[in-house]
Amino acid sequence: MQSRRQLLQQALVLPFALPVPASKCCIISEPNCLSQESAEGYRRLLQQNQSSIPGPDLIVVAGAGALARARMPELRGRVLRGAWVIWESEPLSFQSAEAMYVRYNWPCTAMVRSFGRVQPVNCEPAESVADLAGKSVGMKRRMGKGCFVFLGSMLGPHLRAGDHEALELAKALMHVRLSDAV
Repeated sequence: MQSRRQLLQQALVLPFALPVPASKCCIISEPNCLSQESAEGYRRLLQQNQSSIPGPDLIVVAGAGALARARMPELRGRVLRGAWVIWESEPLSFQSAEAMYVRYNWPCTAMVRSFGRVQPVNCEPAESVADLAGKSVGMKRRMGKGCFVFLGSMLGPHLRAGDHEALELAKALMHVRLSDAV
């Protein structure tokens, strides 16, 4: 007989063991509040712009944590075949006097509030798309026929709240041509 902990772990992992939907646009989220809030922000944006999303499949991983990492091999395969993946990390606390806004330099310039929570990333300078206090917190990388975009500061909650800079940045991310990715 399984313990309550084992049953709960299975219940939490089961949705993430399922394959990524093969539709043109899909959003993957985890069962925590921040990930759900972020996914809702992306859903609203996609509902408003669904007919104008060009090009390859778009997969948004909203507020990804440990459970979403289990899907990496499948997502990597989709990127290699031409999908566009926006992987939004569930951020860590980052204390700095300069940690108020993330400065994005691609696909458009924008300043989006960080609320002191980001996930730094190691990447080549040409791959960096965002920085905070001199540290890269976003990157893009061409992989096969697709592109992987990592955001170390969540945009989804800002989209849900209607933040103008975040909305413009997310729209640009979803409309950038694959040839412009790198």
